[in-house]
Amino acid sequence: MIYFYYIGWKKGQHIFFNEIHHSGVYQRVYEKLDIVQDIYAHPENYKAETLEHHTRVAMRELALEKVRKLKYPEFPSRMSCLYVSDSPEEAEKWAGLFIAWGRPTYSIVKLRIKGNLFTGDANNCKGVYFQGA
Repeated sequence: MIYFYYIGWKKGQHIFFNEIHHSGVYQRVYEKLDIVQDIYAHPENYKAETLEHHTRVAMRELALEKVRKLKYPEFPSRMSCLYVSDSPEEAEKWAGLFIAWGRPTYSIVKLRIKGNLFTGDANNCKGVYFQGA
């Protein structure tokens, strides 16, 4: 049996993904959708360096999703995935990063995955501040 580690951010959290329940990435992106659409419609009213962090993240995630749908539809959407770590040590590094970003982080949870598994490497992403465990 293979186990993974997840950074829990809500006490007593149960995780479901379906048409009603979405991932945290999805929720954070769609909370910023109105301002992102306004930025696209009126870019002259905004300066990139003054955009709030989560607005910049939403813009990035929406751009990645557009490319994924067009060029890589066989891969899962980042907005419908649960991000897990291979080891408790790697999860601790992510938890530290999330805390530094101001994201609530309560515990690291050991879990068994039911469903599809797609493995990616965050070290290939700009802005990751540590090497994986």
